[in-house]
Amino acid sequence: MKRSVTLSSLSLGMILLFSPNTALAEGAAEQSKLIAGDPNADDRFGSSVALASDIALVGSPLDDERATDAGAVYVFRRINEKWTQQAKLTASDAYIGDRFGRSIAISGNLALIGAPLKNDGAGVVYLFERTNTVWTEKARIAASDARAGHEFGISVAIDRDTILIGATFHNHAGDDTGMAYVFVREDDTVLEQSRLMAEDATAESEFGRSVAIEGRLALVGAPGSGENRTMAGSAYLFESDGDSWRQVAKLTPEDSEAGNDFGYAVAIDQRTALVGSFHDSQEKPSAGAAYLFAEGGSKWVQQDKLVVRDAKADDHFGYALSLRAGAAVIGAQLNDHMGDSAGAAFLFVKNREGWQERSRITADDGSDFDNLGGSVAIDENTLLIGAHLHSSAANGAGAAYVYLFERLEGDACESSQQCAQGLCVNGYCCRRNCQENDASWPTVPEDAGRSESDAEVCAPADENNGCGCHLIGSSSISRTGAWYFIALMVVIAISRLRRKLTI
Repeated sequence: MKRSVTLSSLSLGMILLFSPNTALAEGAAEQSKLIAGDPNADDRFGSSVALASDIALVGSPLDDERATDAGAVYVFRRINEKWTQQAKLTASDAYIGDRFGRSIAISGNLALIGAPLKNDGAGVVYLFERTNTVWTEKARIAASDARAGHEFGISVAIDRDTILIGATFHNHAGDDTGMAYVFVREDDTVLEQSRLMAEDATAESEFGRSVAIEGRLALVGAPGSGENRTMAGSAYLFESDGDSWRQVAKLTPEDSEAGNDFGYAVAIDQRTALVGSFHDSQEKPSAGAAYLFAEGGSKWVQQDKLVVRDAKADDHFGYALSLRAGAAVIGAQLNDHMGDSAGAAFLFVKNREGWQERSRITADDGSDFDNLGGSVAIDENTLLIGAHLHSSAANGAGAAYVYLFERLEGDACESSQQCAQGLCVNGYCCRRNCQENDASWPTVPEDAGRSESDAEVCAPADENNGCGCHLIGSSSISRTGAWYFIALMVVIAISRLRRKLTI
């Protein structure tokens, strides 16, 4: 059965507007605070979030509109820098305690919403599709071997027509072993393609607690795994050949320790994996950490370990995380900077020197026990961060916050639109005044460009440089760009000399 939700032209939510004069500097600026248009106590709005361009999804798994704790998901859209609630999604077969909205994911016009406690905890996932201003429930997805208590849908991910769903309490190799399922969408039909299991599956691994997918790569967290059920944790990478999936790597941190819950949150982007370990205690007890892995030859290797500069005990940094185009937002929902367990999130950005902590993000109206950072999402230069216990609208009703950040010169990028200076060269942001074929200067080759001053040139990166804009005389100047510039200066000098001799 299909249900349609027509989007109202009126705002159903409460919005705080972003001032265009707000300076982003090297941090992140709060653009908007999102609250449900019909807030109620203990709805837990903000328990899950997802973001795709100008569309934000916010889960409210204890919403009572259809039935007690049946759950709902709110859709917000950004137009001219203003966010407006445009729909409230509920399941066509909503029932008491389903927790619809416990997990959410978005890809293009498709939204995937988990209800892990439906049918006595067997779990169901719903697929919605947006057409213009209407969201329609297109499919109701269940595991072929569904059993009560498996909690299918506790985690979800989607990339175009490929869907990945975790069932963390599946018991195929003992209690709470866990499993993940791959589905593919063909028109309005969703078909189960594969079941993913760890090659070394053991009881209480909680495989499937977190999932992420990018193209033909799937990443599944198993925070309960470890020798003798130590909950050190691990994450597993699977790759598809188009028809079947096989495990290609098991990720564990170099400093793995019992009880770290490595794998509780996972993300993958540009074949780089980010894995949270919110009970990591290297800095302070349960301060938390996040680890980056990338392909190194024929295997995946740890690339970096991210920790907070002023880490505090029990921050739970790494409880939630999201990764996109060389930037990561990582939640620390029990951080005390704005109050007891008010929560925070941290922005890390990759540049030529590696991954750098750019900003600690807190809510302007943050207060005790908000748990900001319990859910996070990133897309382009926008961050969406949930605070599911925030109480400004009603006690425990929840909220979500939108932030903007800038990618500065030397920061990683995918497109020029992401860069503050408006230019992305070879994967890194460069200065805007590196212009091609400036009318006031002699013509320059397209891959070299030319600045408005004599101090720099724009050139492709080489093995010594990440960014395409380099200062003349600097040790970091691109050899290709330097030779273009030097040759150009020689031509100009000869031309001027000839004119003088002619005169």
